[in-house]
Amino acid sequence: MNKKVLAIAIILIFSTTIVASNFTVRVRAHPLNKVALIVGGDESDLGFSMMAILGAEAIQQKYPWLTVSISRNVPYTEQRSVAASYGDEGYDLVFCVGGQFMSMLYGWGEDAMPDLYPDTTWVAVPGAGYSDRPNLVALGPAFQVFGHFLAGVLAAKLTQTGHVGWIVGTWYEPGYLCMEANAFVAGVKYADSSVTVHLREVGGTNPWGDPSAGYQIASTLIETYDVDIIAHVADFSGRGVMQACADHGQPYPMVIGCVADQYELSPDNMVTSILMDTPKFMDLIVQYMINGVDLGYKSIDIDLSSLAPFHNLDPYVPQDVRDLLAATEKLIRTDLDFSGVINMTDVSSVGEVFGAIFGTARWKPIADINRDNVIDIRDISIMGRNFGKTFTPVPLNPYKPPNLDIDP
Repeated sequence: MNKKVLAIAIILIFSTTIVASNFTVRVRAHPLNKVALIVGGDESDLGFSMMAILGAEAIQQKYPWLTVSISRNVPYTEQRSVAASYGDEGYDLVFCVGGQFMSMLYGWGEDAMPDLYPDTTWVAVPGAGYSDRPNLVALGPAFQVFGHFLAGVLAAKLTQTGHVGWIVGTWYEPGYLCMEANAFVAGVKYADSSVTVHLREVGGTNPWGDPSAGYQIASTLIETYDVDIIAHVADFSGRGVMQACADHGQPYPMVIGCVADQYELSPDNMVTSILMDTPKFMDLIVQYMINGVDLGYKSIDIDLSSLAPFHNLDPYVPQDVRDLLAATEKLIRTDLDFSGVINMTDVSSVGEVFGAIFGTARWKPIADINRDNVIDIRDISIMGRNFGKTFTPVPLNPYKPPNLDIDP
């Protein structure tokens, strides 16, 4: 069967799998009026906190009738009291952005805030891959998988030594960080199976806030293993990774930033950043609530990732690499279950929600392949062109790779 016929067959499959499903809608006792954000940092982190703050500010601008409150630089010791204050004040929706809030939200070893304030909807960004409460919704673990895969492709094509690195603050296993590591490795191997990937953990008592540790680990990779491209997912520890690359030359070793465009932190070595569109997720939750969609017991899979511009290092990225990145992105976004092959499971996932639009009960974010906020024939077309393709040699699962040096 040629590709054209196969695409038509897939379209027919979609047309027969579209059904009028029953979706649970919660009738709110009162309209959405008050929205809050709690973050452990502020705009200066150029990462998780900054993107979440931008999301809260965008909500205030888009929905001017809402009261929007932002609590910045909330230390771990005060997060429960800050969260409780929002519950006491009758806030309808509270975003908690940062892995440090999971214990408070899930009740690991302490009373869960959703249990104490059942009339408030609590949002874990990121979540633990599940929700076990009627007023808790979580960001699923796949929110940056595609971006890390693309970053791996880029690293494999730009390395001059055949050795690239990926540094994390600390592992949460199973979890989103392991998925991102596997995605980066998979992208590298997809582009060039001969490249070795060196995975490292900052660890210690302050894994996300120790630039000196990040510096030492990156320097060791550069000096001992000849690593010339390093991606980091390490928050402030990543500042040390950037500095180590800058101290060892320009433009190599290159560094890849995370969550926000971190170009200004290392303009002569930063080739790109793996972006996270937190504002889009926050807006989706607000839209869901305005539309009366029941968010309880939900972990929402949505891709929020993309690659930032190449900025000063733009001349070092050949056109054929740009073309490969564009083609690869169209391919991997059709693998909705992250199995490494585009198959009938992926087809069914799109068919079940065909015609859905952003923020409605039938909306399934991961099925919006071209990310235009509607699931339609254009998504089907992309799926049809890629149906049957296998692309990843590494499972995109939530568990760490079997070893820290992934050799050819």
